[in-house]
Amino acid sequence: MRAILLAVTGLDPQPWEERLRALAPRRDIYLWPQRLGDRADVAYACAWHAPRGLFARLPRLEAIFSLGAGVDHILADPELPDVPVVRIVDPDLTMRMTEYVVLHVLMHHRRQRLYDAQQRERVWREHEQAPASAVAVGVMGLGVLGSAAAVALARLGFRVAGWSRTPKALPDIETFHGDDGLDAFLRCTEILVCLLPATPATQGMLDRKLIRKLKRDGAAAGAYLINAARGTLQVDADILAALEDGSLAGATLDVFANEPLPAASPLWRASNPKRAANSVYSLPPCGGGPGRGWVGPPPCRASAPTQNDSGPFKDLGRARGHTRCCGRACGARGADMADGSRLSYCEITGIVRRDGATDGTGFDATAGFHQAIRRRGGSVAACGARRASRKNPSNGFSGK
Repeated sequence: MRAILLAVTGLDPQPWEERLRALAPRRDIYLWPQRLGDRADVAYACAWHAPRGLFARLPRLEAIFSLGAGVDHILADPELPDVPVVRIVDPDLTMRMTEYVVLHVLMHHRRQRLYDAQQRERVWREHEQAPASAVAVGVMGLGVLGSAAAVALARLGFRVAGWSRTPKALPDIETFHGDDGLDAFLRCTEILVCLLPATPATQGMLDRKLIRKLKRDGAAAGAYLINAARGTLQVDADILAALEDGSLAGATLDVFANEPLPAASPLWRASNPKRAANSVYSLPPCGGGPGRGWVGPPPCRASAPTQNDSGPFKDLGRARGHTRCCGRACGARGADMADGSRLSYCEITGIVRRDGATDGTGFDATAGFHQAIRRRGGSVAACGARRASRKNPSNGFSGK
């Protein structure tokens, strides 16, 4: 009876060998490179990143089976013989990928990394949470994995759309296809999930041009990218640039062109040190900085909280939520410190809540800012930040 060859690198082949021997006890199981046997006996190869040229040296090979998601590692062999290439569809693998995608969509949607950063700083600041039904998630790649993820996200209430190279149909999910449908798909997507296969057509697809087409003015308060496909699909430099210029509010990268990620890669400055090496996270600008889980502007140094959720704010015309306090564009004022550093302060037109008060009598942001200036040798007179009045919280700030 013809033999089965296991050709695996980067993984322990023993569990596969044990399983194959249990299911096919009458077949010889060869193991590359330890027990290759007679190459002419091999009818089937089960492979994961097998050495290039190996399959061409199996004269009676009938089929190649991929032992993981995707077949790009097989198709990349320039000497690949003309035999069927079979990919595995496994319910457990599909569920694991669905769990991963749902986890990280919710991480971005619920601002979890921002709250994690605040926990490390022992700071409580509440941030606006849009309902899932207001957030548009787009899934690129509607194969077995992509379709399962899209359906799971739709069940959670997200507005889900899908895109694929060829026409696909999913119940209650709007689908787009081909080059003609790509731009329309991107324009209505706030959180982009990529589960496309690695092919010459998809190489470098996740670049700055594509990222800038995502919807940034929706309920998610920015555009987010989740790549759980292959590292060759993404342009790392473009993703970093998009995080820094605000085209992306956040990203989760599970894959890279070179794995594990080289120590010299600039992507490490956006990584969470408590996560595995193959995950990069970023969060919206303001509230932290490099080394705290995201790429963005310098950290907010003022002690003023950034949630306008107290009484005086509830009736204001502008939207409640996270107030940017790091950028010059938002009208920030600052004070130079004796040690050469600088504290920034964003003018707030009312009293904000920090200590749990709900009646508008919470923490006086300006007073805390002034205290921080004095502690570091600065001059309050040079600050120009407004002072808050606790006497009449209903009318916000009453003067300088």
